[in-house]
Amino acid sequence: MSTKKPMRISYTLLNLWRQGKIQEAVSCYFHMPMISTPAMKKGKKVHKVIEERIKSDGVLPEFLPKFKLNKPQPEKEVVVSYNEKFDIKCIYDLLDEPNLFDWKVGVTSALEWSATLQMPLYLFVAGLAGLKIDRAFIVRYNPIERLTDWVVIHNTPRIREYGENLVSSLAPEVLTFFEQQGLI
Repeated sequence: MSTKKPMRISYTLLNLWRQGKIQEAVSCYFHMPMISTPAMKKGKKVHKVIEERIKSDGVLPEFLPKFKLNKPQPEKEVVVSYNEKFDIKCIYDLLDEPNLFDWKVGVTSALEWSATLQMPLYLFVAGLAGLKIDRAFIVRYNPIERLTDWVVIHNTPRIREYGENLVSSLAPEVLTFFEQQGLI
């Protein structure tokens, strides 16, 4: 039996690795400063505005669609055990069972964001955590044009399988690299 602490993985880490951005993946894992563009800084500011409005008034800011919130938990961190080698960490922009929300800021449409593996992984983790999520919404706000669009992803076994496949296909590779490099 191994006494080694499980490696904590995240969507960001796995996505950087999948894109071949090894140094960025290492920096991400060790919480080292990463490149931050003006667009990324703007996105963080918008996320903060959304979080503060939810915390103060229990509603979304006026620039977002008028989703009715039940028991909103903004910036909800969830960590689950995947197996003896890995824990998976997700920070949900808004957990509001039975819904999950992810905010995107910029010109890339919500539909384009829905083609990534982020929501499949988030829904897979929600299942492991025992959360009752029926659907996930990706809501994009374009601050330049002051427009929003959104897409819904239903929580289905196939969607969760995509998330699990992301973990099972990449996490062992990441772990092997980190061990071979003496990083962990």
